[in-house]
Amino acid sequence: MRKTFYILLSSLILSSCQSNNKLNGNWIGDYAYSIEGDETKIIKPIRRILTFDNGILTAKGSKYDYGTDIEKGKYNLNSKTLELDGEYENYDIDSFEIDSLVLINKANSFRYVYRKLSDSLKHNSNIVFIGKEFKWENNKFTDTIFFINQTNFKRKSQKANNGKVNWERIKHNGFDIIFIDGDVPYLIKGQNAKTINLSSFHKTELKHRMIELE
Repeated sequence: MRKTFYILLSSLILSSCQSNNKLNGNWIGDYAYSIEGDETKIIKPIRRILTFDNGILTAKGSKYDYGTDIEKGKYNLNSKTLELDGEYENYDIDSFEIDSLVLINKANSFRYVYRKLSDSLKHNSNIVFIGKEFKWENNKFTDTIFFINQTNFKRKSQKANNGKVNWERIKHNGFDIIFIDGDVPYLIKGQNAKTINLSSFHKTELKHRMIELE
């Protein structure tokens, strides 16, 4: 009887570990939203990256909201729970698919959407932005930006605040990430001559080019 109990216990533990390992990898923030009746309201983009590694959870975000210090946490895919060290960082795992993770904050019922990152998006070379002007383009818009310093760039299309926008660059687990005030994270993929290639997630992956201007 005791032997059978330990076999069942071992099977449950092994099953739990295998389930949790399905989340292994890196997940970038996309957007947070709330559901009010039949209406879905987008609240804000999420400037944060989560890393799941065989039962260990780490998180790193922007200094403007989550903070850039590495946070630790725990999760259980079977019980659909996730907890970080912060006082209000208790979540239910609302849904999990191969490329999408949705968390519900237990404090306010907001939903937070994360996207799975491919290792092909990792990038470690030293690209310089500060003091340079770029033509920024994708299949949705074209703009011109000038990187003033490590915390501000100037965006030609923006009229408020004299065009100045807060930005920040972090590196985490092989990924080179740009956080922009009021926007989703951007992943630096690489540089080809005067062109810098980036990706972001606006529900689906969106590719960008920053072409350096003389």
